[in-house]
Amino acid sequence: MTLSRPASFKSKVRQRLFPVHSHEFPKFFSLNFIHVFVVVNFWLLHNLKDTLVVATAGSGSEVINYLKVFGVFPASIAFVIAFSWLSNRYTQRALFYGILAIFLAFFLIFIVFIHPHLDVLHWSQEQLQNYKDLYPRFRWFFPIIGYWSYSFLYVMAEMWSAIVLTFLFWQFANQITPVEQARRFYMLIASFSSIGMLIAGGLTKSVQILFPNNIDDQINFLMSTTVFFIVAIMVLYHWMQKNVVEDHQHYHPDNGTPAKKNKIKMSLTQSLKYIFKSDYLAYIAILGISYNISVNFVEVTWKNQVRQMYPDKQDYLSFMGDYNLIFAVIIFFTGFLGSSFVRKFSWRQSAMVTPLVSVATAILFFVIALYGESCGPLFGFFGVTAIAGSCWIGLLQNLAAKTCKYSFFNTTREMSYIPLDAELRVKGKAAVDVLSGRIGKLGGSGIQGILLVLIPGSTQISIAPYLALCAFAIFFLWSWAIKRMSHKLDALTDKPAV
Repeated sequence: MTLSRPASFKSKVRQRLFPVHSHEFPKFFSLNFIHVFVVVNFWLLHNLKDTLVVATAGSGSEVINYLKVFGVFPASIAFVIAFSWLSNRYTQRALFYGILAIFLAFFLIFIVFIHPHLDVLHWSQEQLQNYKDLYPRFRWFFPIIGYWSYSFLYVMAEMWSAIVLTFLFWQFANQITPVEQARRFYMLIASFSSIGMLIAGGLTKSVQILFPNNIDDQINFLMSTTVFFIVAIMVLYHWMQKNVVEDHQHYHPDNGTPAKKNKIKMSLTQSLKYIFKSDYLAYIAILGISYNISVNFVEVTWKNQVRQMYPDKQDYLSFMGDYNLIFAVIIFFTGFLGSSFVRKFSWRQSAMVTPLVSVATAILFFVIALYGESCGPLFGFFGVTAIAGSCWIGLLQNLAAKTCKYSFFNTTREMSYIPLDAELRVKGKAAVDVLSGRIGKLGGSGIQGILLVLIPGSTQISIAPYLALCAFAIFFLWSWAIKRMSHKLDALTDKPAV
């Protein structure tokens, strides 16, 4: 069937703010709903994992550094190896369902069997404190063992971000979306993700009303909600396979997307050699590593400040809900502005927004966190304490960096995959997306973890000066990779470098 496509939009306002043709609505909105549901779960799990790991008695934000090194990173390596092996044996559709089924099973087990029996399964606070007193240099390792189910939940929540949000959804989107359509769709998809944040924030705040003063019921409700949205994602994905992928009005495999018949068959060794010989993929990896290290330095320190301000789990969880709601409103408006920015300016100019904003706000946060007491009169003028001022400045930094990530970083990164051949786009994306994010967080967490062990009596805030210097250095590496990446991308798309 040949579909006539309008050459341009009748309204310049619509072309600027919502550049989607009417015949593209089924594809655009179904992709958007899947992304929104994935984002809802990402933020619900984000709120839960941080509340349970950071705000539980005897634990703290310092534990996050070791969880990422000894839990999240090994899990990411296992996923890349398993996916490369399974992708030669099963279809992408089967892998999509299978990966979601693993998450579904774990969350059901946590709700039904683990969470109701924490008193038996976890260490007591006295037992935990005894180990911390015996081995003070390794005191932040013991909460990982003592609260092992929270540790597993943290790893699974991080893997939802790395596998489902970063890789699985975008692999499917890239498979069915040509370059020209991606330039119009992807910024809008990022902007509409704010709906998912609003839902997650609303649910997190609503449990404070539905189950007041009962943190266990609040956790069970939010975990059950994640199960519901996983099922909803599966149902909608099935609908898209029947009504979008198999309908040539919406799916055009000739436009840079491999047809179903051309299934790629390569060994794991061949795939890894092919991936790591590509300097193009190496530059994409540097972008992800740089972002994750710089954000990790600030985020763990900020959570330390939030824990001091809100030591109770319920208060901490409620603050995370506020964070979701504020973030959602900001990203909604900046997403539409970002869409116009990417279409008006070059890829390089769009990609540079994130490192510039991230490093500027990071330095501001570290200065306030380290010297906040000296600014006591200034904070007193606004009616807040120094710790509260540090907490809210950190919130602003986090919002600024992640708004740029959703509005600029994710979109420019995904655009860089589209001109690649099928092998690099599928297996290369699996390796780079998951490993670059995990290596970035591994590097950031590893540096912080080593400092906490080597410096006697150190805390997250006492190592902050070293983290600020590292974040500034990473900015230059990030900028260099963007410059090199821009030239490579321009060559692949036959566009002049800007």
